[in-house]
Amino acid sequence: MRVLLVAVLGVASPAAAQPVSHANGCIVTITRAPDDVRATIDAWVEAEPRCETALDVKVVPTVDGLYLIARSPDGKVRERIVPDVQSAAVLVASWAAESNPRSSWQIESTPRDVAPTAVSHSASKWLTLGGMMMIGGSGGYGLRGDLDLLTRGSWSLGVGVGGSQTNDDVEGDGWIKLVDLRVVATLAGSMDFGAWQVRLAAGAGVVHTELRGVVKDYGDPMPEFMEETGHGDWLTAEGSLLISRRFGDWALAAGPSVGWMAQRKVNGNPGEFDRTLEVTAFAGIRRKL
Repeated sequence: MRVLLVAVLGVASPAAAQPVSHANGCIVTITRAPDDVRATIDAWVEAEPRCETALDVKVVPTVDGLYLIARSPDGKVRERIVPDVQSAAVLVASWAAESNPRSSWQIESTPRDVAPTAVSHSASKWLTLGGMMMIGGSGGYGLRGDLDLLTRGSWSLGVGVGGSQTNDDVEGDGWIKLVDLRVVATLAGSMDFGAWQVRLAAGAGVVHTELRGVVKDYGDPMPEFMEETGHGDWLTAEGSLLISRRFGDWALAAGPSVGWMAQRKVNGNPGEFDRTLEVTAFAGIRRKL
């Protein structure tokens, strides 16, 4: 993506810019920058007491802030994403003040009809927190958190932790409550579309289930309600689709998830309270780390 940004920025013709001389000896040429950014940088360059490095600079707005790229005569390339106009101007002025024997500097700017190119957010690490709602069956609810630990390109490895509760009527003969706690390792791939992101993830791990309930026992001499308890650990796997809308370092997210559990005999009796597949809907917030 960095190569793509440099390539897009390079399509501008330097001939479209005119150098601007400052009283302190700096020579500034704007070839790509929004008007407010250009004016603020110009003011900071004018106020800089010394200019010792020649620079060619382009500034591109992105959903994260402003992307700056600068080239010096020795071929060195500097690039940075800053949050606002003031930070961009201060950074450019500090680059201009860096020691270099060839003392002049230029800032370039591109034609206004070149569309801004956003920096990819796919490689960012995110923390995701939200609520879950069971779809189908007797329903249920829970909480889920996911954390990206490693990223490479549009891929990320992470960990997910969730807790949920499912209540179930046993055909009018009692009730059962199942409480799950699961921990999974996740592999996710993300695709960015401007401020929107689509994230596909798969995970595998362990789920621990606690069962509590009361059911009717039809034994002799007459039926009576008996307390049911049970617990156990099972393997689990899942797949999910998450759609996010970013607002700076924050995002709103929602999407479905399908989970599978190798769960049998939760209460120790064959054939009772088995679960293998569940579908949930997730909604929450995300924070870029």
